[in-house]
Amino acid sequence: SVYGEQGEVTEQTVPTPTSSNGAFLLELEQLSKKLIKDSYIIRPAGLIGDDRHPGRFLSARVSKSAPNQSVNLISKTDLISLIDKIVNQDEVRLLNAVNTHHPSKQSYYTDYCLRNDIAAPIFSGPTSSTDKIISTTHGQFRIDSELP
Repeated sequence: SVYGEQGEVTEQTVPTPTSSNGAFLLELEQLSKKLIKDSYIIRPAGLIGDDRHPGRFLSARVSKSAPNQSVNLISKTDLISLIDKIVNQDEVRLLNAVNTHHPSKQSYYTDYCLRNDIAAPIFSGPTSSTDKIISTTHGQFRIDSELP
């Protein structure tokens, strides 16, 4: 993530990536803005949909992330609709594409595994850590659909 571990973040939050991938993404954004005058920067949360779900990857595995941390996700369908919507307007040039629902990792992934009859993950991470919640300040682009 370009935001690193900053807690609650919006498009107005100054990015401070803590990983090489986050730094690379921020560099690409800056290059895009420099090279393409009317560029749109969309920062999607974790992508879910069809067979793509973190619960499948975490099933029966030990997760070292904090169980009480919030998930920041967006469905493939919602992301496609946001992309279509943003290119048809001129006001918003930077958008956090994320669902407004942020259940805890433990409850969300465990529930997903139970609903799909696969083994739940085991959380061994710390119970207290920075809880990153990504949101958007652009009301017309808020996604409030049920997470799969």
